[in-house]
Amino acid sequence: KYSETSLQPIELNKTIEREISAYLLDNSDRLASENISDLEYFELKDYLKMVVKSELVKKELEKSVNSLDLTNFAYEKYLINKQSFYIEKELRDIDYFNIYYNEDNKEQQLKIVNDLIDSLKNNNYEETKNKYSDADSIEFVEGVNNYYYTENYKDFSDSVFSVNNIGVVPNPLDAKNRFVVIWVKKIYPIGYKEFEDVKEQLIKEIKKEKLKSEYAKLLLNLNQGEYDVNEEGIISLKDKYVN
Repeated sequence: KYSETSLQPIELNKTIEREISAYLLDNSDRLASENISDLEYFELKDYLKMVVKSELVKKELEKSVNSLDLTNFAYEKYLINKQSFYIEKELRDIDYFNIYYNEDNKEQQLKIVNDLIDSLKNNNYEETKNKYSDADSIEFVEGVNNYYYTENYKDFSDSVFSVNNIGVVPNPLDAKNRFVVIWVKKIYPIGYKEFEDVKEQLIKEIKKEKLKSEYAKLLLNLNQGEYDVNEEGIISLKDKYVN
């Protein structure tokens, strides 16, 4: 058990009634114009009750989960699944810049490329990105993670793996109609990934698992003895009034 939620059924039901009343008041003219029956009205209220309850429970659980320190649980999961974090090929996390050119402006664009590389050498990545963010001929490609050497993209791979440290690759790649400037963010050597390299990923997985489990249990508890709404009626009312 990771944590407990502070959400109580009585408090929840009061909040639900307030939310539903506000919705019905805001949409009273539209509902009146549809001339719905009393049965449809109460079914709509019941549908709204389920929607509001679901959202409130979800928000409460997310708040509870996000306040936790799940590092120890993540480390346990890392040890149990360590074999899955073995790297057989060196991997790299990269971002890169595409600087497009044509035959008329190639030399001019190459000057921009050299200035960009100098900026990356002397400043951090974000400063350089902001500096060139308004340039129409420059495209930023970010979040290329776990890239490995492949013959399918030999020239690009040669460029990515031409340096031994993180930072900018000093020699731009001249591809068709574009120069490519590569920024190496992270290098994963052959062997097991360190815990710190996968900690955030594992914590995210644990939060997702916990939310799913706790949400189902809490909602089941709060739903004990609830009125069973006709599902077909709910779907039609949802399409008619809520979307």
